Amino acid sequence: MLRNALDEMKNLLYRVLLKSKLKGDIFAVIHKDGKLLPSEYDGIIRSKEIAKDLGININYAIVSVRKSVPYRIFKITDKKLEACRIGSFIKLDSRRAVLSNTGVPLLSQGVPKPMLLELVYTDDESYTIEVAAKEVHDLSYIHWASLTQKIKLPATIKFADDFAYLIKEGIEEEVIGPPL
Repeated sequence: MLRNALDEMKNLLYRVLLKSKLKGDIFAVIHKDGKLLPSEYDGIIRSKEIAKDLGININYAIVSVRKSVPYRIFKITDKKLEACRIGSFIKLDSRRAVLSNTGVPLLSQGVPKPMLLELVYTDDESYTIEVAAKEVHDLSYIHWASLTQKIKLPATIKFADDFAYLIKEGIEEEVIGPPL
């Protein structure tokens, strides 16, 4: 099973790199929904060798995005707990942070459920947990439901979740219009 996950990750990244027609140095950020498995990590790191064969020097940052965590972020005012504002962020250590992409003013009651972000790996020391949190927050504004509203999850995780059931059911994508 773990060997299969390693091979799947390598094959997926190979197909993406082959289709991309990229050359030279690139930096790619991978958002993983949930905890990154060791076999997935190995597959990503080993894909660097495949990329080199295609003329690409690829560097990665891998960010684990956990949606269901026991953390909550509050604002304390006048000895009263209030829901946090959209984009509230607490750095736990140099690799982990809690980020709330929902909150006041969009949340009218209750307490937002933040995400736990973990910077699992990076080839670039300037790519920090703060940079990752800002990107995840900014990507939560990219969706097609409304121009003025936002979603909790970054587009990288939300769209993968939305299309996962199609893949599971064997439904093929239908290309409509030019590729984006």
